[in-house]
Amino acid sequence: MGLFGCAAAPATPSADGGIDATAADVVVPDDVTSDADAVAAPDDALAGCTPGELEPSELRCTGLYASWTKRTIVADALAYVPGYQLWSDGAEKERYIQLPPGSQIDVTTMDDWVFPVGTKVWKEFYAQVSGKKRLIETRYMVKGPDDLWTRIAYVWSEDGSSAKAEKDGVAIAPGTTNYEVPSQSQCARCHGGRIDNILGFEAIALAAPNATGLTWAELQKKKWLKSTNNGHEKAASSLQVPGTTTEREALGYLHMNCGVSCHNAITPGTGYVARLEAAKLGSVAATTFVTELVNKQSSWVAPGSTAKIYRVRPTDASRSAVYLRMGMRDPVDGKGTQMPPFASHAVDPSGRQMVKAWIDGMTPAAGYPAPAP
Repeated sequence: MGLFGCAAAPATPSADGGIDATAADVVVPDDVTSDADAVAAPDDALAGCTPGELEPSELRCTGLYASWTKRTIVADALAYVPGYQLWSDGAEKERYIQLPPGSQIDVTTMDDWVFPVGTKVWKEFYAQVSGKKRLIETRYMVKGPDDLWTRIAYVWSEDGSSAKAEKDGVAIAPGTTNYEVPSQSQCARCHGGRIDNILGFEAIALAAPNATGLTWAELQKKKWLKSTNNGHEKAASSLQVPGTTTEREALGYLHMNCGVSCHNAITPGTGYVARLEAAKLGSVAATTFVTELVNKQSSWVAPGSTAKIYRVRPTDASRSAVYLRMGMRDPVDGKGTQMPPFASHAVDPSGRQMVKAWIDGMTPAAGYPAPAP
């Protein structure tokens, strides 16, 4: 489970984990420019906005843009691409984070960072509309007084002239056929999986080899991190997902899509923990994916089947709930069969193949137990 789904054609990753697209393929509002082109002060971006407002009705009032007319991103909103990413029905994404001047992120608890009050995060979602890549929504989070987070999705008009807050979400975004924008309550369901709300901006994902932009190493260089146990000085090499290439791909995928938001120790009612932990990266066998999933019988019953189902059954994806539910989208039996459980309308074939390859390779010779009966 992860940040919410958005229906779109699958994106094509480039060598560094980004998205390959030519100017002819992309339709975005006006002429979006990067932080490298940012102007010193906003022109029309904050015209008529209320300073310090936590829930602006328009995206332009959140502070992302130095110039709304030119769609110029402010210089101190820095881009990042995590090495492990959430499936969002094939949507392409751009991410930005902004800290208050002089502040730092507390990484004393490596698996649950604490962000300073005033931290802002934006995530843009692009979908294919009539064969063109178009900006559909921008999700915004800000940490306000009393450490409370505000989360809002802003939906772009079809002509790209405005982006308005939609607190109740949108079942089908303008110009799309089945692109769903999440409501504030849905946002809370996923973001509650972290003590301090932010999901993909975390140690394991930012230390991954294919992370780009504001990576773990860049955070160290910029002195954005602090801790009381010298955790901020850890080398990126100590935060790598263990195992073979097949194991690393599957574990990283499941960590970000299942464990970070839902299947973890702080989210109630999810049944088990399936999140990588910085202190348990020494071996695949030490991860919760093995200790809590492998050969553990599932309470879920596969529609139309009487076979005993396990969370993960070595060498047998056909009786592994993790793999099976990834391949389902409700309504199947009206009982909430799919994973992630809501706001996703398309199966991720690549992610599902990663998980199947991992399960298929779980032989005793590879260090796994024999399949349970």
